[in-house]
Amino acid sequence: MATDFNIIKSYLKDEGYSFIHSSGSEYIETSIKTENYRNDDSAKSLSLFIKLEEDGKFIKVLAPYVYRCALKSGSNRKAALFQALLQICWKTKMVQFEYDSDDGEIRAIVEFALEDTALSKLQLIRIMSTLSSVVDLYHEEIVKALTVDGDYGLAASNHEKDSRFSTVLNRTESNKVRAK
Repeated sequence: MATDFNIIKSYLKDEGYSFIHSSGSEYIETSIKTENYRNDDSAKSLSLFIKLEEDGKFIKVLAPYVYRCALKSGSNRKAALFQALLQICWKTKMVQFEYDSDDGEIRAIVEFALEDTALSKLQLIRIMSTLSSVVDLYHEEIVKALTVDGDYGLAASNHEKDSRFSTVLNRTESNKVRAK
């Protein structure tokens, strides 16, 4: 059983999210309010794109151009940035970061196979809230890695952030921050 855009749109409507999906488009665009993260327009909002592949048997929820990295290969800051991103992936669940060396795009993404089951509303909302929470929670560290010279990584022991992230994962239904 695959998932289609009509199912996803009904979930988003049910949860009060605004979204854009043009007929024939390969994705649905929505956004979520953030506390720390600011987009290119300085708004506290994270754009999310929901994409289905393999006839609805594979889903991607991604935040494109979360950051841009114009640093040259071999620079200490670029190494520090990648170290910080990998540490975030290590410390959190589900979210990965991808880097496009052609244009410097850094995106956050959650992707997985649905294969023989339909996507549930609870799964979609958890993916969206986890993705936005990880970007929001670690925004300052990522910006620091992008802009400050020298060795940099996440603090080895950051119990407050770990605790906040665990709290986010445990409240999927009540975590309904959104931008309209």
